[in-house]
Amino acid sequence: MDRVERNGLGLALIGHVALFAALSLSLLKPPKLPVIENDPIEVDLVTKMAEETTAPDPQPTPPAAAKAEEPTPPEPEALPQVVPPPPPKPLPRPEPKPVPKPQPKPVPKPAPKPAPKPQPKPTPAKPQPKPKPTPAKPQPKPAKPVAPTGNITGILGGSAPKPGTSPSPKPAAKPGPTIAQTKQQAKFLLGSVIGPRFQKCAPSGVDVNLILTDIDVLLNADGSVADVVFIKQSEVNESNSAQAAPLRSCAIRAAKSAPPFTSLPKDQYDAWKRIPMRLKVR
Repeated sequence: MDRVERNGLGLALIGHVALFAALSLSLLKPPKLPVIENDPIEVDLVTKMAEETTAPDPQPTPPAAAKAEEPTPPEPEALPQVVPPPPPKPLPRPEPKPVPKPQPKPVPKPAPKPAPKPQPKPTPAKPQPKPKPTPAKPQPKPAKPVAPTGNITGILGGSAPKPGTSPSPKPAAKPGPTIAQTKQQAKFLLGSVIGPRFQKCAPSGVDVNLILTDIDVLLNADGSVADVVFIKQSEVNESNSAQAAPLRSCAIRAAKSAPPFTSLPKDQYDAWKRIPMRLKVR
């Protein structure tokens, strides 16, 4: 509150106090009533009344004169009019200071994205050379019949073949399966054994048949299961997320409980020592 407001408030307070005091004094002081002075009237006491009165007949006084004779009541004193002090002038409102508009911050230019590095192309696995079939040995020409000479050299050298006959050639060895073929056969063999076990322990629920569970089965050289590694699960949504963990445990149990796969070729152990599998509820 500044000095001007304090002065205005003080003047208004003094004016109200003066008005209240004037009203209080006018109410406490009673108004003066006029004193009516009556003339004395002579009264004669008469003991006996005469039969005839000798007093003159009273004349009626006109009403106007009667009214004139009646004393008029004094007018009440007019109360002093108290003029209320003028209301204080409203103080001028301080003009609001202009708020400076916030300047827009400069938008940093986006840094140029680095050029994506070319990913190295995966080198395709070199195909294993197929074993070349062993060429058939050329058939020996039939020996000419030798006439008996009587010497023992023919006996030591063995009996000569009969004329017109040739020795039968040996059958060529069949080429063995490739690494890819062996791995595919091992995957099919493991799926035929582990798959039914997985279907027995798999839980039931909404959209449980959509979940795909990927595992890797590690095998020993004798065909027994060494370990099972969980890789990932896909196609998991809100309705079947509760069955994801039981499915993972079921897949690991089904693979570990499989019997040894003794029919796998021992000489190609590197091809089937780690078999990836994908299991799904049917």
